[in-house]
Amino acid sequence: MATLKGEVFALCKEIAKKFENWEFSSGQFKNKSLKHTTLIVGAGFGFRRVGSRDKVTVFPSVYLNNKKTMSLCKSPIRKFFKLDNALLSVV
Repeated sequence: MATLKGEVFALCKEIAKKFENWEFSSGQFKNKSLKHTTLIVGAGFGFRRVGSRDKVTVFPSVYLNNKKTMSLCKSPIRKFFKLDNALLSVV
């Protein structure tokens, strides 16, 4: 299965190269062309073996990481509300 995952990720890297300002890393397509926001398309890949065959499932999601908002979340407000990293990825 490691081979299938490597092949899929290599294909995603090649696809990202075809689009200006996009890259593929950590299982996500990222665009950092805006100074204030990072655009992220998470493919949500799931790799599993069913019998003798490898399967790939995809659950795509879209994120907008605004730098000012992210820094606010990492400030004392984060400690006050006891926010953890899992919750921040939803915001």
